[in-house]
Amino acid sequence: MDNEIPGLAPVSDEQIASEDPLRRQKEANDTGFFSAVGTAFRSGDNAAYQIYKRVDREASYPEPVQGYNPEADLEQNKKHIPAQYWKELTNARSPQEFNTNRLELQSQIKDEETLAMRGGFSTFVARGLAGMVDIDTPLVFITGGVAATGKAARWARLGRSALAGGASAMAVEAASASADPTGDWAAIPMAGLVGMGFGVVGGAFSKGASADPGHIANEAIQRARQEFSDTLDEGTPLANRDIRNDTHAAPDDAYSSVRTEQAELEAAELAKAEPSPEGAKPQTFDLEDVDQIPDSVGDASLSGQGASVGASQLNPTGSIANIVDQRSLDMVQDSQTWARQTGVVTDYFDGYSKLTARNPAVANAVRRFHDTVTATPIGTDFDRMMKSGSVVGQRLGYDLFENASGIVRNNRSAAMLKDTYDKRMLGTFMPDYEDGLNKWAKDTDASWLSKVTDPEVRGAYDRAILDELAGRAYDPPGTQRSVHPSVKQAADAHDRWSALELEIGRGRPNEHSVKGYENLKAYSGYYQQKWSGARMARLIASGTRRDAIRDSLAEAYVSMHGVTLKDARVWSDAVLRRALASDRGTDTNLIGILQQDGRGFLEQMLRDHGHTDEAINKLMDRLTGAVEKRGQAGQTKGRMDIDPRFTSSRGLRIMDLMETDIGRMVSRRSRGTAGAAALARKGIRSKTDRTAIIDAIKHEQQARGQSQSTGSAVTDLIDKDSHLDDAYLNDLFSYFDAGPIAGGVSPVYSRMKKLTNLALLNQLGLTQMAEVGVQISSVGWDVWKSHAGEAFNAALKKQDSELVHELKHLHILVPEEKLFRDDFAIETDRVGGIQSEFWSAADNILNVGQRIQGYASGFYAVRNIQQRIAVTSGADKVMRGIRDGDWNVARFADMGIDAKSAAKIKSYVDSGTVEFKDGMLHKLNLKDWDAEDAENFTLSLNRHVNQVVQKAMAGESSVLFHKDGVASLFFHLKSFPILAMQKQFHRNARLADTEALYGFLGGLVTAGVAYSVKQAINGRTDNLTPEKVAKGAFGMSNMAGWIPMWTDPLASMLGMDSLKFNTYSQGIDSNVFVTPAVLPTINRIANIPGAVLSGLTGSMTNSDVRALQATPIIGNAFGMTYMFNAMKEDNRKNARKEAKVKPRSNRKSETKEQPKEPEFDPVKAALEAAS
Repeated sequence: MDNEIPGLAPVSDEQIASEDPLRRQKEANDTGFFSAVGTAFRSGDNAAYQIYKRVDREASYPEPVQGYNPEADLEQNKKHIPAQYWKELTNARSPQEFNTNRLELQSQIKDEETLAMRGGFSTFVARGLAGMVDIDTPLVFITGGVAATGKAARWARLGRSALAGGASAMAVEAASASADPTGDWAAIPMAGLVGMGFGVVGGAFSKGASADPGHIANEAIQRARQEFSDTLDEGTPLANRDIRNDTHAAPDDAYSSVRTEQAELEAAELAKAEPSPEGAKPQTFDLEDVDQIPDSVGDASLSGQGASVGASQLNPTGSIANIVDQRSLDMVQDSQTWARQTGVVTDYFDGYSKLTARNPAVANAVRRFHDTVTATPIGTDFDRMMKSGSVVGQRLGYDLFENASGIVRNNRSAAMLKDTYDKRMLGTFMPDYEDGLNKWAKDTDASWLSKVTDPEVRGAYDRAILDELAGRAYDPPGTQRSVHPSVKQAADAHDRWSALELEIGRGRPNEHSVKGYENLKAYSGYYQQKWSGARMARLIASGTRRDAIRDSLAEAYVSMHGVTLKDARVWSDAVLRRALASDRGTDTNLIGILQQDGRGFLEQMLRDHGHTDEAINKLMDRLTGAVEKRGQAGQTKGRMDIDPRFTSSRGLRIMDLMETDIGRMVSRRSRGTAGAAALARKGIRSKTDRTAIIDAIKHEQQARGQSQSTGSAVTDLIDKDSHLDDAYLNDLFSYFDAGPIAGGVSPVYSRMKKLTNLALLNQLGLTQMAEVGVQISSVGWDVWKSHAGEAFNAALKKQDSELVHELKHLHILVPEEKLFRDDFAIETDRVGGIQSEFWSAADNILNVGQRIQGYASGFYAVRNIQQRIAVTSGADKVMRGIRDGDWNVARFADMGIDAKSAAKIKSYVDSGTVEFKDGMLHKLNLKDWDAEDAENFTLSLNRHVNQVVQKAMAGESSVLFHKDGVASLFFHLKSFPILAMQKQFHRNARLADTEALYGFLGGLVTAGVAYSVKQAINGRTDNLTPEKVAKGAFGMSNMAGWIPMWTDPLASMLGMDSLKFNTYSQGIDSNVFVTPAVLPTINRIANIPGAVLSGLTGSMTNSDVRALQATPIIGNAFGMTYMFNAMKEDNRKNARKEAKVKPRSNRKSETKEQPKEPEFDPVKAALEAAS
């Protein structure tokens, strides 16, 4: 061909025939980055090139040959041409045209194969560049911007922009598909979706030129529609559908070495949850046919071999036959059976198969990007477990953790169970406790400020509650006590909490209990008692003798447990030493301590003091025997604590030696019990079970060895097994412990991060509003609008609907700030040693400040209303969809509702248990459901809320974010966008449905509104230009807001500041990805005194103003930011005035500054083109 572009010539027949697969793979691996870009251009990724080639071919074709039949030539070449491209060749009108098209087609197939073989992140970038440098990007911006003009309302204009942008993208894709011999017509709708998003941005850029938007894109989209329709009518096959959309059920007895026979029985039950693929509709399944589901599922390859496109687990170099430990080998073999029967592992590595069927290029790019991210330190714990190469690790990851991208879904994951259990327990106690505190403070004349800032107000309230609980536990029946109503309210709530805590620990009759909970009985007045090392240390520092504390403890033990004073003193000395050494809350319960590590501590202390082992054993026998004997009687059978009201002969009250922050104790105990119960439901009942699982994973990894190399360093790096060590696995189990995750963050780092939060996040409520668009898209505008109206009316009238009242009663809708106190962070703060009064006071100020900030910034209010709407609208959507037989199967599965669960829900809908009113959900009546069915639906609702009002669950992020050290500073304020990358972008990209499109568009719109309101409130009207609003919307959108975190630092390094979004940083340095937020913030806070001094002397500079803006809580609060911005603008105006009045002699002496060449801004260029 005469006009062939150099370097892009097609291959010949001889070249194709002589291809050797191994040589082709080597050539693909050796293809450099820039060569890959050129290959991507040729392979069909660039529409402009495909259209050019089509025009070039048309111009070079000879005249048609009368009577020419291309079928004969096609028959001779079928072995070189895939069947889906035969139709393209049958359109040839001469032998020369047939041969030209054939060579072009074969060349393009080879290029596509080269890219597929090459793989890796650089290939993804190369294909992205080929697609970005194209005609469709500016076209959709332009058409979107033009369509936004006119006199219609802004929302209507944005809607028209989306349609015009989508139309342009579809038209370009249609033209590309028509010009491209390997064109994928199924990609046209996807191009339209993306184009609609860019069209909205282009519409926001519109500057008012008048035009008829309908006419702009009408001809193009009509042509695309007609050709697309013609192709479908002529029989072009649609993308095959994979309907494996159900969640995988998880057997509860996962790690008890159940043999193959039991595993097969479980698998037969699990298979009943799988929908029949035969005759399935694209988006729904018939619940009446659930019983007709096959009784077995296909055999799954553990290594991913033989799976569909996308499987990327590499083969091992060893074999599990090398495992010597029998228990580990049994666990590995049982887990292999589980993996084959459930197909979970195969589904994970084949997670993009449905998208692959529709658009292989997009699916490969998204999957590869996902795999690349998971191979880095910011990859999620779930992904790391699945890519560990250990089937026991994969099973553990699936059973315990949530999958942010939703590739596989376990509705009853331990993470979801723990979260639900925790909320149920805290919802039973904390609201009444906090309400009682408000009443107590009012009746004791404590101001609102003192209630929040003075620990003694809450401390007196706590001690009064403990007095009442002790009276209920130890006073004879019928004893009259004078109790404040608020104290009685809190004590009653505590009794209910205690009973529920035991119920959850025991589980239902068919569930495993937490070890030790089997025989415990609830009784009124129980509370967990802990000795406080900090209180003891303060008493000693104030002059109280150590032996006075020891003797007081001894007298209390003698009084309650009947041991001898001599033995009690030995024990009390050990308790005192232990409490002062660790300050970790030593248990007061002798039975508990003598059965735990406290026994070893006591024995070692006695040895250190010269006691013989014989004497130690006799003491232990006496203590144990006396305590257990005393513990058999009365209402406290099985538990013997100590009466905190006891006052010793030394004048010390036992309560003064105990932990009395009852809110903290209940929160910690609830977290611990919730985690232990969640693990118990999976058969992990003790630390011995944990150790056995960790050993099995290590033994399996050692036996399997490293992954086999593919010959590609990039592929090996991304897809190799990620071996797990003891420390990491123990850190993962800490998600389910009572203490902080991975040991927590040291006090120094914790204070730095809290101070940074107080300085930067005082407008968090507006930022949170950006998520509204995704919430609307998840249920639809009509459903969302109805429930939003009800929520706002209820907020004004203080009157809940029947549905909301029911959900609150079940603790599903209790505001989180009423459950989880901000004045202590159980999950993150390390339990350290005894602190000085200064640091204790400082920590209290920081913690209280965060709580005040939550209210002042509007974050609590916005989050509460969002969560309320998400819960009620989500429940309404599910129930109406099941009632009407019309819902998205994949989206239901993404919530955790599979076919079996949906069938059960339908039975409640059909029976009238679920009530509707005016077509909407009125009441669920969950009290009338089977307990497990109700719990499963609650889990699905909680997952839905955590998706649309984003919240991280265990497994959805990296444990690295929780660990101590400098890394915790680097990832501070970055965990939310990193999570959004998986939970919003990857999850929706994989589903690739209309809801994903609407979520992206709606998120852009509401993010744009939130950005604009924020700028207006802060007085930054200069940031309300169309291009800045568009960039701001993109940066605040939860589906795209993670991108600036990566691109802005790169743009800075390349000197391309016009490409920066600069919204993620929220006021901190723009190079946020490599600079911990705390560093510039702490530096500015340190400069506050100097800034104040400058203000007093009248010489305040903009640097001083920026320092004042870092003032915790008030520095960048609503109103204050406006004032500070005005001050900076005044300083800039004064500086310009001074520059104008400088003496001419000074001006001549200054070096004349050369004007800078304006930097190219592609967004601005697109705007100018649109106008």
